[in-house]
Amino acid sequence: MGEGAVILVRRGDVAIIEIDNKPVNALSTIVRQGILDALTFVKQHSEITAAIIHGKHGRFIAGADIKELASPLESPSLPDVISAIDALDPPVIAAIDGAALGGGLEIALACDLRIASSRSFVGLPETRLGLIPGAGGTQRLPRLIGIPTAEALIASGDVLPAKVARDLGLIDQLADDPLESAIAVARAVTKRRLSKSSVPQGRSDQIARLGFSLSSAHPSEPAVAAARSLVRAASLLPFDEGLQRERQTFLALRESPETQALIHLFLASKAAFKSAQSPKEVARKVSSIVVIGKGRRAHAIAALLARPGLSVHIGYDRISDADVVIDVSTDRGARSSFRKIDAAAKIGAVIASSRSRNVDLMAEWSNRARDVIGLNFRRLSVGSPLVEVVPGSATSPETIDIVLAIVKATSAQAVVTRVPGVVGERISKACRDRSEELRHQKACPTRAIAAALRYFGFSKPAPYLPGRSGHHPERRLLDDLIAAMAREGSALVGEGIISRTSDIDLVLVHGYGFPRIEGGPMWATNSRAATAVQAFDNERRSRAIDRNASSSGDGAPYANAS
Repeated sequence: MGEGAVILVRRGDVAIIEIDNKPVNALSTIVRQGILDALTFVKQHSEITAAIIHGKHGRFIAGADIKELASPLESPSLPDVISAIDALDPPVIAAIDGAALGGGLEIALACDLRIASSRSFVGLPETRLGLIPGAGGTQRLPRLIGIPTAEALIASGDVLPAKVARDLGLIDQLADDPLESAIAVARAVTKRRLSKSSVPQGRSDQIARLGFSLSSAHPSEPAVAAARSLVRAASLLPFDEGLQRERQTFLALRESPETQALIHLFLASKAAFKSAQSPKEVARKVSSIVVIGKGRRAHAIAALLARPGLSVHIGYDRISDADVVIDVSTDRGARSSFRKIDAAAKIGAVIASSRSRNVDLMAEWSNRARDVIGLNFRRLSVGSPLVEVVPGSATSPETIDIVLAIVKATSAQAVVTRVPGVVGERISKACRDRSEELRHQKACPTRAIAAALRYFGFSKPAPYLPGRSGHHPERRLLDDLIAAMAREGSALVGEGIISRTSDIDLVLVHGYGFPRIEGGPMWATNSRAATAVQAFDNERRSRAIDRNASSSGDGAPYANAS
Protein backbone atom coordinates (compact mmCIF):
# COMPACT_ATOMS: atom_id res chain seq x y z
CA MET A 1 0.00 0.00 0.00
CA GLY A 2 1.18 3.54 -0.75
CA GLU A 3 4.11 5.06 -2.62
CA GLY A 4 6.77 7.60 -1.89
CA ALA A 5 7.46 8.82 1.62
CA VAL A 6 5.46 6.12 3.46
CA ILE A 7 4.54 2.65 2.30
CA LEU A 8 2.90 -0.32 4.01
CA VAL A 9 4.10 -3.87 3.38
CA ARG A 10 2.79 -7.14 4.81
CA ARG A 11 4.68 -9.97 6.48
CA GLY A 12 1.78 -12.34 6.91
CA ASP A 13 -0.43 -10.85 9.60
CA VAL A 14 2.13 -8.17 10.52
CA ALA A 15 1.91 -4.73 8.88
CA ILE A 16 5.17 -2.82 8.40
CA ILE A 17 4.88 0.95 7.99
CA GLU A 18 8.05 2.11 6.25
CA ILE A 19 9.09 5.78 6.23
CA ASP A 20 11.38 6.93 3.41
CA ASN A 21 11.55 10.72 3.39
CA LYS A 22 15.17 11.60 2.68
CA PRO A 23 17.45 12.83 4.03
CA VAL A 24 16.38 12.33 7.68
CA ASN A 25 12.74 11.15 7.54
CA ALA A 26 11.44 14.46 8.86
CA LEU A 27 7.76 14.53 9.82
CA SER A 28 6.60 16.67 6.92
CA THR A 29 2.92 16.79 6.00
CA ILE A 30 3.25 14.00 3.45
CA VAL A 31 4.83 11.71 6.06
CA ARG A 32 2.17 12.43 8.68
CA GLN A 33 -0.57 11.75 6.14
CA GLY A 34 1.16 8.58 4.96
CA ILE A 35 1.46 7.17 8.48
CA LEU A 36 -2.17 8.03 9.23
CA ASP A 37 -3.34 6.33 6.02
CA ALA A 38 -1.34 3.22 6.91
CA LEU A 39 -2.81 3.14 10.42
CA THR A 40 -6.31 3.45 8.94
CA PHE A 41 -5.56 0.48 6.69
CA VAL A 42 -4.44 -1.59 9.70
CA LYS A 43 -7.58 -0.64 11.61
CA GLN A 44 -9.78 -1.73 8.70
CA HIS A 45 -8.13 -5.16 8.32
CA SER A 46 -8.90 -7.33 11.32
CA GLU A 47 -6.54 -10.08 10.17
CA ILE A 48 -3.54 -7.83 10.97
CA THR A 49 -2.34 -8.72 14.47
CA ALA A 50 0.48 -6.17 14.89
CA ALA A 51 2.03 -3.13 13.22
CA ILE A 52 5.66 -1.98 13.08
CA ILE A 53 6.84 1.57 12.38
CA HIS A 54 10.37 1.95 11.12
CA GLY A 55 12.49 4.18 8.90
CA LYS A 56 14.35 2.90 5.87
CA HIS A 57 18.07 3.26 5.17
CA GLY A 58 19.20 3.34 8.81
CA ARG A 59 16.94 6.25 9.77
CA PHE A 60 13.90 6.36 12.03
CA ILE A 61 12.40 9.85 12.33
CA ALA A 62 14.58 12.87 13.07
CA GLY A 63 11.73 15.13 14.19
CA ALA A 64 9.70 17.89 12.60
CA ASP A 65 10.37 19.48 9.25
CA ILE A 66 11.86 22.73 10.56
CA LYS A 67 10.88 24.60 7.40
CA GLU A 68 7.22 23.94 8.20
CA LEU A 69 7.50 25.67 11.58
CA ALA A 70 7.52 29.03 9.84
CA SER A 71 4.27 28.22 8.02
CA PRO A 72 0.67 27.68 9.17
CA LEU A 73 -0.02 24.21 10.54
CA GLU A 74 -1.33 21.69 8.03
CA SER A 75 -3.50 18.65 8.67
CA PRO A 76 -3.07 16.01 9.77
CA SER A 77 -1.20 17.23 12.83
CA LEU A 78 1.27 15.04 14.68
CA PRO A 79 -1.17 14.66 17.61
CA ASP A 80 -3.68 13.26 15.08
CA VAL A 81 -1.16 10.62 14.01
CA ILE A 82 -0.17 9.73 17.57
CA SER A 83 -3.79 9.54 18.67
CA ALA A 84 -4.37 6.99 15.89
CA ILE A 85 -1.40 4.91 17.10
CA ASP A 86 -2.68 5.03 20.66
CA ALA A 87 -6.22 4.02 19.63
CA LEU A 88 -5.17 1.09 17.47
CA ASP A 89 -6.22 -2.32 18.87
CA PRO A 90 -3.29 -4.34 17.47
CA PRO A 91 0.00 -3.60 19.26
CA VAL A 92 2.41 -1.20 17.54
CA ILE A 93 6.19 -1.60 17.72
CA ALA A 94 8.75 1.13 17.02
CA ALA A 95 11.78 -0.41 15.24
CA ILE A 96 14.36 2.35 15.68
CA ASP A 97 17.57 2.62 13.70
CA GLY A 98 19.24 6.01 13.74
CA ALA A 99 17.65 9.17 15.11
CA ALA A 100 14.37 9.17 17.01
CA LEU A 101 14.16 12.85 17.88
CA GLY A 102 11.35 15.22 18.77
CA GLY A 103 8.17 14.03 17.11
CA GLY A 104 9.99 10.84 16.14
CA LEU A 105 10.44 9.92 19.79
CA GLU A 106 6.87 11.00 20.56
CA ILE A 107 5.70 8.48 17.94
CA ALA A 108 7.87 5.81 19.55
CA LEU A 109 6.45 6.66 23.00
CA ALA A 110 2.94 6.10 21.65
CA CYS A 111 3.94 2.58 20.57
CA ASP A 112 3.64 -0.46 22.81
CA LEU A 113 7.27 -1.63 22.44
CA ARG A 114 10.48 0.12 21.40
CA ILE A 115 13.37 -1.85 19.87
CA ALA A 116 16.49 0.03 18.77
CA SER A 117 19.91 -0.63 17.30
CA SER A 118 23.00 0.38 19.26
CA ARG A 119 23.59 3.02 16.55
CA SER A 120 20.40 4.81 17.51
CA PHE A 121 19.95 7.92 19.61
CA VAL A 122 16.85 9.48 21.09
CA GLY A 123 15.78 12.80 22.56
CA LEU A 124 13.26 15.63 22.75
CA PRO A 125 15.31 18.66 21.66
CA GLU A 126 12.38 21.05 21.21
CA THR A 127 13.46 23.44 23.98
CA ARG A 128 16.53 24.28 21.91
CA LEU A 129 14.13 25.83 19.41
CA GLY A 130 12.09 27.61 22.07
CA LEU A 131 9.37 24.95 21.91
CA ILE A 132 8.16 22.04 23.99
CA PRO A 133 7.24 18.55 22.83
CA GLY A 134 3.75 19.16 21.48
CA ALA A 135 2.41 15.68 20.78
CA GLY A 136 2.40 13.99 24.17
CA GLY A 137 6.11 13.98 25.02
CA THR A 138 5.72 15.88 28.29
CA GLN A 139 2.96 13.48 29.41
CA ARG A 140 4.12 10.07 28.14
CA LEU A 141 7.83 10.31 28.98
CA PRO A 142 7.35 10.88 32.74
CA ARG A 143 4.92 7.95 32.79
CA LEU A 144 7.73 5.80 31.42
CA ILE A 145 10.89 6.99 33.24
CA GLY A 146 9.61 9.16 36.09
CA ILE A 147 9.28 12.91 36.66
CA PRO A 148 12.89 13.92 37.59
CA THR A 149 14.53 12.12 34.68
CA ALA A 150 11.93 13.21 32.13
CA GLU A 151 12.15 16.80 33.34
CA ALA A 152 15.94 16.84 33.05
CA LEU A 153 15.92 15.30 29.59
CA ILE A 154 13.22 17.55 28.13
CA ALA A 155 14.54 20.76 29.73
CA SER A 156 18.09 20.18 28.44
CA GLY A 157 17.01 19.10 24.97
CA ASP A 158 19.91 16.64 24.97
CA VAL A 159 20.14 13.44 22.99
CA LEU A 160 20.82 10.03 24.56
CA PRO A 161 22.66 7.13 22.91
CA ALA A 162 20.60 3.96 22.65
CA LYS A 163 22.39 2.11 25.46
CA VAL A 164 21.73 4.90 27.97
CA ALA A 165 18.11 5.07 26.78
CA ARG A 166 17.79 1.31 27.28
CA ASP A 167 19.25 1.52 30.79
CA LEU A 168 16.69 4.21 31.62
CA GLY A 169 13.83 2.07 30.37
CA LEU A 170 13.08 4.42 27.51
CA ILE A 171 14.08 1.70 25.02
CA ASP A 172 12.87 -1.84 25.73
CA GLN A 173 15.42 -3.84 23.71
CA LEU A 174 18.62 -3.37 21.73
CA ALA A 175 19.05 -5.40 18.53
CA ASP A 176 21.43 -5.46 15.58
CA ASP A 177 18.45 -5.46 13.22
CA PRO A 178 15.50 -3.77 14.98
CA LEU A 179 13.06 -4.50 12.15
CA GLU A 180 13.70 -8.25 12.04
CA SER A 181 13.65 -8.40 15.84
CA ALA A 182 10.31 -6.56 15.86
CA ILE A 183 8.86 -8.99 13.32
CA ALA A 184 10.07 -11.93 15.40
CA VAL A 185 8.29 -10.78 18.57
CA ALA A 186 5.31 -8.96 17.02
CA ARG A 187 2.74 -11.67 17.67
CA ALA A 188 3.72 -11.93 21.36
CA VAL A 189 3.49 -8.21 22.14
CA THR A 190 0.55 -6.97 24.20
CA LYS A 191 -0.91 -3.49 24.38
CA ARG A 192 0.94 -1.18 26.77
CA ARG A 193 -0.44 2.31 26.39
CA LEU A 194 1.48 4.97 28.32
CA SER A 195 -1.68 7.10 28.10
CA LYS A 196 -3.27 4.60 30.51
CA SER A 197 -0.25 4.35 32.81
CA SER A 198 0.40 6.21 36.04
CA VAL A 199 3.60 8.10 36.79
CA PRO A 200 6.10 5.91 38.69
CA GLN A 201 6.80 7.38 42.11
CA GLY A 202 10.02 7.84 44.07
CA ARG A 203 12.43 7.92 41.11
CA SER A 204 15.40 10.25 41.24
CA ASP A 205 17.23 11.56 38.20
CA GLN A 206 18.55 8.28 36.78
CA ILE A 207 20.56 9.94 34.00
CA ALA A 208 23.14 11.27 36.47
CA ARG A 209 23.29 7.87 38.16
CA LEU A 210 24.25 6.32 34.82
CA GLY A 211 27.15 8.76 34.55
CA PHE A 212 25.67 10.65 31.57
CA SER A 213 25.68 14.42 32.05
CA LEU A 214 23.13 16.70 30.44
CA SER A 215 23.58 20.28 29.25
CA SER A 216 22.48 23.03 31.57
CA ALA A 217 19.01 24.22 30.65
CA HIS A 218 18.27 27.93 30.29
CA PRO A 219 15.71 28.51 33.07
CA SER A 220 14.93 32.02 31.86
CA GLU A 221 13.73 30.74 28.48
CA PRO A 222 9.93 30.37 28.38
CA ALA A 223 10.03 26.91 26.79
CA VAL A 224 12.21 25.44 29.54
CA ALA A 225 9.97 26.76 32.30
CA ALA A 226 6.86 25.55 30.47
CA ALA A 227 8.34 22.09 29.86
CA ARG A 228 9.25 21.66 33.53
CA SER A 229 5.75 22.69 34.62
CA LEU A 230 4.04 20.32 32.19
CA VAL A 231 6.21 17.33 33.14
CA ARG A 232 5.47 17.89 36.83
CA ALA A 233 1.77 18.17 36.03
CA ALA A 234 1.81 14.66 34.58
CA SER A 235 1.45 13.24 38.09
CA LEU A 236 -1.39 15.65 38.98
CA LEU A 237 -3.60 15.85 35.88
CA PRO A 238 -5.53 13.20 33.96
CA PHE A 239 -3.67 12.28 30.78
CA ASP A 240 -6.12 13.96 28.40
CA GLU A 241 -6.08 17.20 30.38
CA GLY A 242 -2.29 17.23 30.48
CA LEU A 243 -2.24 16.59 26.73
CA GLN A 244 -4.61 19.50 26.09
CA ARG A 245 -2.54 21.85 28.23
CA GLU A 246 0.65 20.71 26.47
CA ARG A 247 -0.83 21.42 23.03
CA GLN A 248 -2.07 24.87 24.02
CA THR A 249 1.37 25.74 25.37
CA PHE A 250 3.10 24.40 22.25
CA LEU A 251 0.91 26.46 19.90
CA ALA A 252 1.45 29.63 21.96
CA LEU A 253 5.22 29.15 22.02
CA ARG A 254 5.28 28.39 18.30
CA GLU A 255 4.15 31.94 17.53
CA SER A 256 6.45 33.65 20.03
CA PRO A 257 9.35 35.87 18.88
CA GLU A 258 11.73 33.87 21.08
CA THR A 259 10.92 30.65 19.22
CA GLN A 260 11.22 32.32 15.84
CA ALA A 261 14.63 33.65 16.89
CA LEU A 262 15.82 30.18 17.91
CA ILE A 263 14.54 28.66 14.67
CA HIS A 264 16.48 31.37 12.82
CA LEU A 265 19.65 30.38 14.68
CA PHE A 266 19.06 26.70 13.92
CA LEU A 267 18.71 27.35 10.18
CA ALA A 268 21.63 29.80 10.25
CA SER A 269 23.80 27.14 11.86
CA LYS A 270 22.98 24.63 9.12
CA ALA A 271 23.77 27.20 6.43
CA ALA A 272 27.09 28.13 8.06
CA PHE A 273 28.43 24.59 7.65
CA LYS A 274 27.85 24.63 3.91
CA SER A 275 30.81 26.05 2.06
CA ALA A 276 29.60 28.07 -0.94
CA GLN A 277 32.81 27.24 -2.84
CA SER A 278 32.86 23.57 -1.91
CA PRO A 279 33.08 20.92 -4.65
CA LYS A 280 30.61 18.05 -4.70
CA GLU A 281 33.20 15.49 -3.62
CA VAL A 282 33.12 14.42 0.01
CA ALA A 283 36.08 15.70 2.01
CA ARG A 284 38.64 13.05 2.91
CA LYS A 285 38.33 11.42 6.29
CA VAL A 286 40.26 12.75 9.26
CA SER A 287 41.31 10.34 12.00
CA SER A 288 44.18 12.09 13.81
CA ILE A 289 44.89 15.66 14.90
CA VAL A 290 47.95 17.19 16.54
CA VAL A 291 47.83 20.44 18.51
CA ILE A 292 51.09 22.36 18.81
CA GLY A 293 51.24 24.63 21.85
CA LYS A 294 51.33 24.83 25.60
CA GLY A 295 49.05 25.83 28.42
CA ARG A 296 45.36 25.67 29.13
CA ARG A 297 44.27 26.99 25.76
CA ALA A 298 46.06 24.23 23.84
CA HIS A 299 44.56 21.60 26.14
CA ALA A 300 41.07 23.14 25.82
CA ILE A 301 41.31 23.06 22.01
CA ALA A 302 42.51 19.46 22.12
CA ALA A 303 39.63 18.50 24.43
CA LEU A 304 37.11 20.09 22.05
CA LEU A 305 38.52 18.27 19.03
CA ALA A 306 38.51 14.96 20.89
CA ARG A 307 34.72 15.15 21.51
CA PRO A 308 33.73 13.13 18.41
CA GLY A 309 36.26 10.39 19.23
CA LEU A 310 39.14 11.62 17.07
CA SER A 311 42.71 10.81 18.07
CA VAL A 312 44.13 14.11 19.35
CA HIS A 313 47.68 14.64 20.66
CA ILE A 314 49.56 17.68 21.95
CA GLY A 315 53.17 18.25 20.87
CA TYR A 316 55.43 17.44 17.91
CA ASP A 317 55.82 13.68 18.52
CA ARG A 318 53.02 12.49 16.23
CA ILE A 319 53.05 15.29 13.70
CA SER A 320 54.24 13.17 10.77
CA ASP A 321 51.13 10.95 10.95
CA ALA A 322 48.52 13.64 11.63
CA ASP A 323 45.78 14.52 9.14
CA VAL A 324 45.39 17.98 10.71
CA VAL A 325 47.98 20.04 12.61
CA ILE A 326 46.85 23.10 14.57
CA ASP A 327 49.42 25.61 15.75
CA VAL A 328 48.43 27.31 19.01
CA SER A 329 51.83 28.88 19.68
CA THR A 330 52.19 32.55 20.62
CA ASP A 331 52.39 35.23 17.95
CA ARG A 332 56.07 35.75 18.72
CA GLY A 333 56.91 32.14 17.89
CA ALA A 334 54.38 31.67 15.11
CA ARG A 335 56.78 31.88 12.17
CA SER A 336 59.39 29.43 13.44
CA SER A 337 56.72 27.06 14.74
CA PHE A 338 54.82 27.14 11.46
CA ARG A 339 57.91 26.38 9.38
CA LYS A 340 58.79 23.48 11.67
CA ILE A 341 55.29 22.08 11.21
CA ASP A 342 55.45 22.55 7.45
CA ALA A 343 58.68 20.55 7.26
CA ALA A 344 57.41 17.67 9.44
CA ALA A 345 53.77 17.25 8.37
CA LYS A 346 52.83 14.68 5.77
CA ILE A 347 51.75 15.59 2.27
CA GLY A 348 48.08 16.56 2.20
CA ALA A 349 47.81 17.35 5.91
CA VAL A 350 45.80 20.45 6.82
CA ILE A 351 47.92 23.05 8.63
CA ALA A 352 46.01 25.57 10.72
CA SER A 353 46.92 28.39 13.05
CA SER A 354 44.75 29.68 15.88
CA ARG A 355 46.85 32.81 16.34
CA SER A 356 47.75 34.64 13.14
CA ARG A 357 45.26 37.04 11.54
CA ASN A 358 47.10 36.91 8.22
CA VAL A 359 46.52 33.50 6.64
CA ASP A 360 48.14 34.55 3.37
CA LEU A 361 51.33 35.44 5.26
CA MET A 362 51.31 31.98 6.86
CA ALA A 363 50.87 30.47 3.41
CA GLU A 364 54.03 32.29 2.29
CA TRP A 365 55.93 30.51 5.07
CA SER A 366 54.72 27.19 3.70
CA ASN A 367 55.13 25.14 0.55
CA ARG A 368 51.48 24.05 0.67
CA ALA A 369 49.30 27.14 0.53
CA ARG A 370 46.23 25.08 -0.44
CA ASP A 371 46.36 23.26 2.90
CA VAL A 372 46.81 26.34 5.11
CA ILE A 373 43.87 27.82 7.02
CA GLY A 374 43.23 29.96 10.09
CA LEU A 375 41.09 29.02 13.09
CA ASN A 376 39.92 31.26 15.91
CA PHE A 377 38.38 29.61 18.99
CA ARG A 378 36.12 31.53 21.38
CA ARG A 379 34.33 30.51 24.59
CA LEU A 380 35.90 27.07 24.72
CA SER A 381 34.40 26.40 28.13
CA VAL A 382 30.79 26.40 26.86
CA GLY A 383 28.97 23.51 25.24
CA SER A 384 28.81 25.07 21.77
CA PRO A 385 31.78 27.43 21.37
CA LEU A 386 32.57 29.46 18.27
CA VAL A 387 35.23 28.50 15.74
CA GLU A 388 35.93 31.13 13.10
CA VAL A 389 37.26 29.41 9.98
CA VAL A 390 39.54 31.74 8.02
CA PRO A 391 40.59 30.63 4.53
CA GLY A 392 43.46 32.34 2.75
CA SER A 393 43.32 33.38 -0.88
CA ALA A 394 44.91 30.06 -1.91
CA THR A 395 43.15 27.74 0.57
CA SER A 396 41.45 24.87 -1.27
CA PRO A 397 37.72 24.20 -0.97
CA GLU A 398 38.56 20.70 0.30
CA THR A 399 40.59 22.15 3.18
CA ILE A 400 37.64 24.34 4.16
CA ASP A 401 35.30 21.34 4.02
CA ILE A 402 37.60 19.20 6.16
CA VAL A 403 37.74 21.84 8.88
CA LEU A 404 33.98 22.50 8.78
CA ALA A 405 33.31 18.76 9.12
CA ILE A 406 35.59 18.52 12.16
CA VAL A 407 33.99 21.51 13.88
CA LYS A 408 30.49 20.21 13.19
CA ALA A 409 31.37 16.85 14.75
CA THR A 410 32.45 18.59 17.97
CA SER A 411 29.06 20.37 18.35
CA ALA A 412 30.86 23.71 18.16
CA GLN A 413 29.61 26.40 15.76
CA ALA A 414 31.73 27.21 12.72
CA VAL A 415 31.53 30.48 10.79
CA VAL A 416 33.66 31.29 7.74
CA THR A 417 35.11 34.79 7.86
CA ARG A 418 37.88 36.70 6.14
CA VAL A 419 39.55 38.08 9.27
CA PRO A 420 39.31 36.33 12.66
CA GLY A 421 37.90 38.25 15.59
CA VAL A 422 37.02 41.42 13.73
CA VAL A 423 33.24 40.78 13.51
CA GLY A 424 32.79 40.51 17.26
CA GLU A 425 35.26 43.28 18.02
CA ARG A 426 33.64 45.82 15.74
CA ILE A 427 30.08 45.01 16.76
CA SER A 428 31.03 45.08 20.43
CA LYS A 429 32.69 48.46 19.87
CA ALA A 430 29.62 49.78 18.06
CA CYS A 431 27.45 48.78 21.01
CA ARG A 432 29.82 50.36 23.54
CA ASP A 433 30.16 53.54 21.50
CA ARG A 434 26.39 53.93 21.32
CA SER A 435 26.04 53.24 25.04
CA GLU A 436 28.60 55.98 25.75
CA GLU A 437 26.62 58.40 23.58
CA LEU A 438 23.50 57.67 25.61
CA ARG A 439 25.44 58.00 28.85
CA HIS A 440 26.84 61.41 27.89
CA GLN A 441 23.41 62.56 26.74
CA LYS A 442 22.07 61.44 30.12
CA ALA A 443 19.45 59.61 28.10
CA CYS A 444 19.62 56.50 30.24
CA PRO A 445 20.74 55.57 33.77
CA THR A 446 24.30 54.25 33.97
CA ARG A 447 23.23 51.08 35.69
CA ALA A 448 20.67 50.34 32.98
CA ILE A 449 23.42 50.65 30.36
CA ALA A 450 25.68 48.36 32.39
CA ALA A 451 22.87 45.83 32.65
CA ALA A 452 22.34 45.98 28.87
CA LEU A 453 26.04 45.33 28.19
CA ARG A 454 25.91 42.32 30.51
CA TYR A 455 22.77 41.11 28.76
CA PHE A 456 24.52 41.23 25.40
CA GLY A 457 27.59 39.42 26.74
CA PHE A 458 29.92 42.40 26.38
CA SER A 459 30.84 42.60 30.07
CA LYS A 460 31.19 40.02 32.79
CA PRO A 461 28.02 39.04 34.63
CA ALA A 462 27.76 40.63 38.04
CA PRO A 463 25.13 40.71 40.78
CA TYR A 464 22.59 43.43 40.18
CA LEU A 465 22.75 46.29 42.64
CA PRO A 466 19.72 46.95 44.86
CA GLY A 467 17.18 49.49 43.71
CA ARG A 468 15.08 49.82 40.59
CA SER A 469 17.73 50.80 38.07
CA GLY A 470 19.54 48.00 36.28
CA HIS A 471 17.43 45.05 37.35
CA HIS A 472 16.07 44.47 33.85
CA PRO A 473 17.56 46.18 30.79
CA GLU A 474 14.91 48.49 29.35
CA ARG A 475 13.50 47.19 26.04
CA ARG A 476 13.83 50.50 24.24
CA LEU A 477 17.44 50.78 25.33
CA LEU A 478 18.15 47.24 24.14
CA ASP A 479 16.59 47.95 20.75
CA ASP A 480 18.63 51.12 20.37
CA LEU A 481 21.89 49.28 21.05
CA ILE A 482 20.87 46.36 18.83
CA ALA A 483 20.23 48.80 15.98
CA ALA A 484 23.76 50.19 16.39
CA MET A 485 25.16 46.65 16.25
CA ALA A 486 23.12 45.84 13.16
CA ARG A 487 24.40 48.92 11.33
CA GLU A 488 27.97 47.80 11.96
CA GLY A 489 27.05 44.26 10.90
CA SER A 490 25.73 45.53 7.58
CA ALA A 491 29.00 47.37 7.05
CA LEU A 492 30.96 44.17 7.72
CA VAL A 493 28.96 42.32 5.07
CA GLY A 494 29.41 45.20 2.64
CA GLU A 495 33.18 45.07 3.15
CA GLY A 496 33.27 41.34 2.51
CA ILE A 497 34.57 40.50 5.99
CA ILE A 498 31.74 37.99 6.37
CA SER A 499 29.28 36.80 3.74
CA ARG A 500 25.92 36.44 5.54
CA THR A 501 24.08 38.50 8.12
CA SER A 502 23.00 35.23 9.75
CA ASP A 503 26.68 34.37 10.28
CA ILE A 504 27.03 37.59 12.28
CA ASP A 505 24.22 36.43 14.55
CA LEU A 506 26.05 33.13 15.09
CA VAL A 507 29.29 34.90 15.95
CA LEU A 508 27.60 37.03 18.60
CA VAL A 509 25.54 34.20 20.12
CA HIS A 510 28.24 31.53 20.22
CA GLY A 511 31.31 33.74 20.55
CA TYR A 512 30.15 36.46 22.93
CA GLY A 513 27.12 35.15 24.80
CA PHE A 514 24.54 37.32 23.03
CA PRO A 515 21.15 36.00 24.27
CA ARG A 516 19.83 33.21 22.07
CA ILE A 517 16.23 34.33 22.49
CA GLU A 518 17.10 37.58 20.67
CA GLY A 519 18.37 35.59 17.65
CA GLY A 520 21.42 37.83 17.19
CA PRO A 521 21.57 41.57 16.42
CA MET A 522 20.78 41.24 12.71
CA TRP A 523 17.73 39.08 13.33
CA ALA A 524 16.52 41.16 16.26
CA THR A 525 16.71 44.34 14.23
CA ASN A 526 14.61 42.92 11.42
CA SER A 527 12.04 41.10 13.52
CA ARG A 528 11.65 43.01 16.76
CA ALA A 529 13.49 46.30 17.03
CA ALA A 530 11.66 48.02 14.18
CA THR A 531 8.32 47.13 15.72
CA ALA A 532 9.43 48.28 19.16
CA VAL A 533 10.80 51.58 17.88
CA GLN A 534 7.60 52.24 15.92
CA ALA A 535 5.51 51.53 19.01
CA PHE A 536 7.66 53.89 21.04
CA ASP A 537 7.37 56.62 18.42
CA ASN A 538 3.59 56.24 18.43
CA GLU A 539 3.52 56.41 22.22
CA ARG A 540 5.70 59.52 22.31
CA ARG A 541 3.61 61.21 19.62
CA SER A 542 0.41 60.40 21.52
CA ARG A 543 1.79 61.85 24.74
CA ALA A 544 2.93 64.99 22.95
CA ILE A 545 -0.53 65.54 21.52
CA ASP A 546 -2.17 64.93 24.90
CA ARG A 547 0.02 67.57 26.51
CA ASN A 548 -0.48 69.91 23.57
CA ALA A 549 3.27 70.35 23.60
CA SER A 550 4.63 69.04 20.37
CA SER A 551 8.04 70.54 21.13
CA SER A 552 8.46 68.80 24.48
CA GLY A 553 10.70 66.01 23.14
CA ASP A 554 14.22 66.78 24.35
CA GLY A 555 16.19 64.14 22.42
CA ALA A 556 16.61 61.99 25.54
CA PRO A 557 14.19 59.13 24.95
CA TYR A 558 15.40 56.96 27.85
CA ALA A 559 15.57 59.60 30.57
CA ASN A 560 12.97 57.80 32.65
CA ALA A 561 14.20 54.27 31.99
CA SER A 562 14.54 52.13 35.08
